[in-house]
Amino acid sequence: MKTEELKEIGLNDEQIAAVFKLRGKEVEDYNQLKNNFETLKTENENFKNQIASANEQIEAFKDMDIESIKASAKNIKTSMNRHKSKLKRIWTI
Repeated sequence: MKTEELKEIGLNDEQIAAVFKLRGKEVEDYNQLKNNFETLKTENENFKNQIASANEQIEAFKDMDIESIKASAKNIKTSMNRHKSKLKRIWTI
């Protein structure tokens, strides 16, 4: 929209200035909405990636043998206790 076009439809300079002021506000509002949309779009992609990663981890947990992990942990704990006992005996000698 141009000043000449507004004059052709009968607007005076004051009215034209008011129209451009309103149009400027619309453009600012549009740009703000566009920026908000881009931010939300980026956040949405990040959330999608986080969900995909979480789902991969969940699938990996499904394949785990919990009883085997518990047995390994128990063996490691027993072994550590034996080594601690040996170290205590060596240091007390």
